Amino acid sequence: MLSWKAGENANRAHPTKKHAKSRKPNEINPEIDSDSEKFKEKKLKTCKEFNVAEVIKLYENYHKEEFRRMGRPYSYKTADCLGLLLLNNACGVAEHLTNTRFPMNRVIVSRAYGKVKVQMHDPSKPCQNAEYWRCENSGCIIWRGYHARMDESTRFQQMASADLGFILNFAKLDELEYRTEDYNPWNPNVDPFFNFVRYMERDYDTFENSIFATKITMELGWFGNSDEDNNRQVELLWKWLNNRNLESMKFRKWTGSRLPEGNEVLKWEIGSSLAERHRWTHLKELDIQDRNLKMPAKNYIHCDTVHIHLETDHFLEFCDEMLETRFKKKMITFIVNEAFDFSRAKEMAKRYECYANEKYDLENDMTRFFELKEDDAQIIFYYEKQSRSRSRSRNQSTSRRQR
Repeated sequence: MLSWKAGENANRAHPTKKHAKSRKPNEINPEIDSDSEKFKEKKLKTCKEFNVAEVIKLYENYHKEEFRRMGRPYSYKTADCLGLLLLNNACGVAEHLTNTRFPMNRVIVSRAYGKVKVQMHDPSKPCQNAEYWRCENSGCIIWRGYHARMDESTRFQQMASADLGFILNFAKLDELEYRTEDYNPWNPNVDPFFNFVRYMERDYDTFENSIFATKITMELGWFGNSDEDNNRQVELLWKWLNNRNLESMKFRKWTGSRLPEGNEVLKWEIGSSLAERHRWTHLKELDIQDRNLKMPAKNYIHCDTVHIHLETDHFLEFCDEMLETRFKKKMITFIVNEAFDFSRAKEMAKRYECYANEKYDLENDMTRFFELKEDDAQIIFYYEKQSRSRSRSRNQSTSRRQR
């Protein structure tokens, strides 16, 4: 157990006057994460004792219906997600499941105070849930669907990390999402804990590049509001992704923090360690359409499509910022929020020279242009490597730059 001071620093606990009171030395403080950041040197074992009656029943069914007829490998392949988790926690079978892919196409990992929830979606079956709850004795309650068991030897984030590593290993997903549940007023006035992410980094370093996901949706602001905090969070959560499949990423600023500064606009600039990664530079679509999240244009000029929140008053500033990047991608499509006023933007764009094809020349050199498409809520930027003759282009001009 962390000390009071260490717990506050490690887990961003912020007791209110109501909770700030003296405690007995052995009394559990609900505002401190039970999962210490000072990890034990010995890695967490994924092989756990389980309810004997349930394991026996499961094996009897498998033996009668599948083992004799199809053999063990087929039985593992046909088990659903919760069945595979049950097998993984039964001693002596985990080695047979190392390369087993869970039957799911979407996974949602949610955190809440004292809880981690994993939702596994299969288009042909109802959603299957696994939840990990904190207990006062530093153990946890594990829910698999409607069945629960107590584990006094493992803390809830440790158990969540162990199962997540097993679930996501070799997963082939359409979408992987990380999010936070809404704050409940009966919970302590603290942010939800996130040490299960750090446990995953420690325990599953061999799983790198083992998750195949087409789209990642992620909240920012779990660790803090600085660039360093958020770059670290992203690195931890996507280090297991395989480069070949990732096409789209969606980021949102988490605004449920109990800290005042946690709800400020997040101006996030990704660091070089992320910006140079193959996963990022080959990203086709980026969605940061959130008024609480700002990112410099240089971080996404390699994308085909970018969803952004753009205030009409800042339209010309955005054009100047795009020009400063000296982008060389043939076409970048920006999809803006509904409140963006295209009529006003067209008036503001009169500072640029406009041609018959409704393209505006950013610096009057026939190289970089933009186009306003109100019907599709799009601002499209173009780069033409070989400039046309200036005299020919000017004959096609329908308007001149207004000074």
